[in-house]
Amino acid sequence: MVTLILSVLCSCSQTDSSGVTAEEKMEVSCNCVDGVFSSRNALPIAHSRIGKILVIFCGYKGDYYELDSIDNTQNNFGFKRTAFEIIQCSNDSVLVVVEEYYTDSIRVSDEGFKHFRLSHFPKAENLEYEPTTLLEYQYKETQDGIGIDTLIALPPKFFQQKYLNELVGLVEFYKNDTTDTSKYYDLKLHYLFLRALSDEKFMGEFISSGPYDGYMGPVFRDFKSYLGHERRKNGS
Repeated sequence: MVTLILSVLCSCSQTDSSGVTAEEKMEVSCNCVDGVFSSRNALPIAHSRIGKILVIFCGYKGDYYELDSIDNTQNNFGFKRTAFEIIQCSNDSVLVVVEEYYTDSIRVSDEGFKHFRLSHFPKAENLEYEPTTLLEYQYKETQDGIGIDTLIALPPKFFQQKYLNELVGLVEFYKNDTTDTSKYYDLKLHYLFLRALSDEKFMGEFISSGPYDGYMGPVFRDFKSYLGHERRKNGS
């Protein structure tokens, strides 16, 4: 797995004469900072930790939500949000910035938190698109700071042959539709991405299918980046 190391300071658990640990004081006093999408005048969205390192989530856009079909990996409290930052409490440093283009899902529990990037993929039986987890970011405390592993988190159903056969059927159906060519290119983009994830022989066809116009441009860029990450992770 490819790991990104960020420089952090360790938060220690020393107890003062009042019996309150430094971590407990830090958790009470940890506030948002002025960042790209956060403001020191705003309250944190949530508190959590990476190992023993206390962190908060701050940002402008998004909503709290209970368990729903978007992310069924945890059955406890979470939130879905765009444009937020993960901030380390011990030194007020911004660890991660999530831009407005993306929508991420955070699941908070007593053990820490889970961080997923969401996307929309076509349902094979029609042209409707459903929200799903695309990436999972796994955070861990290391000797050198915080390590972040990025994993593909698409549900297995998107790699099943039945789904892929139905999806390529839609691609062929809309190939000759001159009324709205975006349907064809969007379906083809998602199909080739899924095939390239599981079979490297499709990588060249995926890359040569671009570039794309409009909203599909950033989608193609990100898919290409994710495929490159998977190839490096697998040593190919």
